[in-house]
Amino acid sequence: MDLTAAPLPAQCDEKRPKCTRCFNRQSACQYSTLCQWTREDLSHRGLSDIGGTQSTAQHNYVVATSHQRPQERGDFNTQHLRLLLHWTTTTYRSISRSEGLEWIWQHTIPRLSLSHPFLLHGVLALAALHLTLTSAEKTEREDLIRAAEYHQSEAITFLTPALTSTTSSTCDAAFSLSLILVIFSFGFPLAVGPTYGSDSLDDMHQVLMFTKRMMTFSVGIYESVKNGEVGGLAMLEESGLEPSDSTLSALSALYELNKQARLANAAHDYETIQETIRRLEVPLASLNHGGLPSIFMWIFLTPTAFFDLVSKRDPFSLIVLAHYCVPLHYHRANWWLSSWGYRVLEIVYKTLDSHLRPSLIWPIREIGYKESEG
Repeated sequence: MDLTAAPLPAQCDEKRPKCTRCFNRQSACQYSTLCQWTREDLSHRGLSDIGGTQSTAQHNYVVATSHQRPQERGDFNTQHLRLLLHWTTTTYRSISRSEGLEWIWQHTIPRLSLSHPFLLHGVLALAALHLTLTSAEKTEREDLIRAAEYHQSEAITFLTPALTSTTSSTCDAAFSLSLILVIFSFGFPLAVGPTYGSDSLDDMHQVLMFTKRMMTFSVGIYESVKNGEVGGLAMLEESGLEPSDSTLSALSALYELNKQARLANAAHDYETIQETIRRLEVPLASLNHGGLPSIFMWIFLTPTAFFDLVSKRDPFSLIVLAHYCVPLHYHRANWWLSSWGYRVLEIVYKTLDSHLRPSLIWPIREIGYKESEG
């Protein structure tokens, strides 16, 4: 299978955090960072209306692209074989939420990828990223990051024409890719660091919006997937868990804070914050009980208006987001979540005025953030 396309112009050597050309010119480097496609760009790629839902907000979505090809190119080569081997021996287990689903990740998805190039590129992208963050030697990190960027970009490029097909196999492959891309979007900023002129909070906002987009797409093909070969990946655990007393107190404090904010400011978006807190009850109740899927369902169910507030660094939205960092932190053993909870909480704490910081007492305690480290 030919995995290459026409070469792209090599505009920089992509050294991180700044390429050689920009370093010598003492200018801001944009090539070594997460590139972003605007909503219009996604529309050109046929992804703006995935799942039948179109957002009116002009958000960017996290998509890593590379201005250079990986070192090894041509038809299926030794690097691809290495990445596939890593997927089938290691990566698959690291992203499966239960032993019962490991067969799908280890066997079914690689088999589907042989018939669907977009999925094959997704598998190679995530395997390269996993290697980068867990076991790669420093000397090969840059090559692996370039490979991850390239294959992730190609996965989305190949997905666009495939969306015209409604076969069960295509739906299974597309659904699998959407999960892979979500995991990739969380993991990639951990490999390259914050983009130029931004911080972990900005990157998290991009990740949240991209994840919401991908989940909207997934829901659109859910009925075609749930009884298919990868249906197990679409099944969510029943909630029904009761929050601990500590969690209930934290939620009550958020509701009260939202109420007081409305009384103090008529322009405060009470309804959006209220709905977001309500959606947060499930992932917080799932602490110590697995609950990894609830982290993503919160993103999908939370109003887009909330993420707009986060992008504007509205203080009350940041306080709620800091509480969401707690389940992220509880699942930090997953390599692609790792330090996200701590990183975002740290930026939120530094961003808030001192009189609002007491509202972070619970997430600070649960995550173990220490101001002296900030």
